[in-house]
Amino acid sequence: TVTFDGTQTINSNEAFENVTIAGVVTLGAALDADATLIISSGSLDVSGSNFGVTVGASWTDTGAGTFTEGSGTVTFDGTGTVNANEVFNSIIINSAGTVTLGANLDVDGSLTLTAGILDVSGSNFSINVEDGWTDTGAGTFTEGTGTVTFDGTQTINSNEAFENIILNTAGTITLGAALDADGNLTLTAGTL
Repeated sequence: TVTFDGTQTINSNEAFENVTIAGVVTLGAALDADATLIISSGSLDVSGSNFGVTVGASWTDTGAGTFTEGSGTVTFDGTGTVNANEVFNSIIINSAGTVTLGANLDVDGSLTLTAGILDVSGSNFSINVEDGWTDTGAGTFTEGTGTVTFDGTQTINSNEAFENIILNTAGTITLGAALDADGNLTLTAGTL
């Protein structure tokens, strides 16, 4: 485990195993944590360059720490749990395993499920997506009885079923494939 507990910039072309953020950290290059990334205190900022973050297992950010996502992308490429009280810009799930939610997930950009399983868990955590959902490949969405809220102008392009869907946008939501809601479909605002 590498712990960053001062004010610093991470500028490395090497992958770390486990990373703990306990200081004021700005990325100077993409960050690759092959196992866990923990933001226990302090802050992690992708910087004005919007560097990407890749996590091979779990993301934990439930304490006093903050994540400044900018317009960067976080890629989950392993098996683990996403337990964050932060907003992500864009997320890619490209895993040979399962990425399980340990808290509600808020994505201000797009969510792309390329490979692996995205599981809302037995707690049926909710997902908010503002800028598009793409799941047309080998990925699987395990929706449980959770709710996915689409709250921005976007395209939903999924070959998966959702349980409950809320559409709540000031704009238009476009379908890139048939939309399958096994539970409720609620149109609060916007155009479908």
